[in-house]
Amino acid sequence: MLLDQNEVAVALAKKQFVPYFQPLHDVVTGDCIGAEILARLPLPDGSVSVPSKFLPMMDTDRDLPTLTRILMKEAETWLTGMIIPDGFVLTINITPNMAGEEWLTEACNRLMACANRRLILILELTERTPL
Repeated sequence: MLLDQNEVAVALAKKQFVPYFQPLHDVVTGDCIGAEILARLPLPDGSVSVPSKFLPMMDTDRDLPTLTRILMKEAETWLTGMIIPDGFVLTINITPNMAGEEWLTEACNRLMACANRRLILILELTERTPL
């Protein structure tokens, strides 16, 4: 079920979105070499909403940066205290409008610090907005 704009706005305001970490594997060795941060929204019935159900209702310039901030902050919590191997890859999607924003640079620096700078952080530009 597609969420409406009000449901999405409430979920953003309450910071209900959570990161899911999709493992990245080396195709030769099969080793887990990192993770992609994916947005999910837990629902009251215990199910989890996927991006195709909430992203269409988000404003690119206002809501997507808020969502990205929430996910990056939660990722900091996840990384804090973990033993991260050198070269662990962590990816997150951003819109072209976010590139160069001061808050994004600060969030990236905090993620790197949480992992004792052992992390390879990749920001993937989404295809949602034209360059």
